[in-house]
Amino acid sequence: MAEEFFFARNLSLEKIRKTLKEKNKPQSIELKHKVTLSADTEYHPDGSYANVIGIIPGSDPLLKDEVIMVGAHLDGQGNLGELFPGALDNASGVADIMAAARALSNLPAPKRTIAFFFIGAEEKGLLGALEYAKDPLFNKDKTICYINLDMVGNGNGLYFGGGQSFPDIYKHFEASNKQFIHRTMKTNYLNRSYKGRPRTDGMALSQHGFRALSVHCTDRVKKLYYHHPADTPETLVPEIMEDVSKWLYLGLYSLANAESIDLNEVIKPE
Repeated sequence: MAEEFFFARNLSLEKIRKTLKEKNKPQSIELKHKVTLSADTEYHPDGSYANVIGIIPGSDPLLKDEVIMVGAHLDGQGNLGELFPGALDNASGVADIMAAARALSNLPAPKRTIAFFFIGAEEKGLLGALEYAKDPLFNKDKTICYINLDMVGNGNGLYFGGGQSFPDIYKHFEASNKQFIHRTMKTNYLNRSYKGRPRTDGMALSQHGFRALSVHCTDRVKKLYYHHPADTPETLVPEIMEDVSKWLYLGLYSLANAESIDLNEVIKPE
């Protein structure tokens, strides 16, 4: 149909497309035709989101106001009503944290408070994390760290982002892995030179002054369906999820009971 409109004016649609591509500039052409179009549409109103925080209060009179936060985003991707199950991204992170929280709830209360942070609207622009950064529930100066879990249900190994920057935090999770889990675990320094758009809740909180670390899996076992309707529970690896939950529970409890924590950041050597 478009070609017929251009042909009636002795114009070539193909040539115009070529010119647009070459010059990369818009061209306005009056075709002097009227077109009537009809379409069946559906209205999808804006939804709402929520941040959900559960806590295990600290028991030490001097340390209970210090908070260790661990979190994962609750939401998944989707297009105008089409369901994206979001099993790996990020039901895996939520499930691993809930399993660790249940185990921790059966132990004597740790010295420091542990907070489990389930974040809304990550996929819509980190809205939940940014909202928390504006109005945090816990004093930022008393927040030891935030540990972000994302896509932790498919792989053979672990990656603890930022561990070299805060070795006194990382050592508790390193010991947890070496003593009980025995997975390959890598770490790195935080990239403080990055000035682009944050892509994760942890990065958003980091840019607002929180010590934010991250956890994901390495060495994928199954095919990855990133932001895809095929991201279903069948793509998850239960064994790694079980190990992540155990590793997290052990590391958090150890960190929360530490006599002291050195929070001075180690800067990556040039």
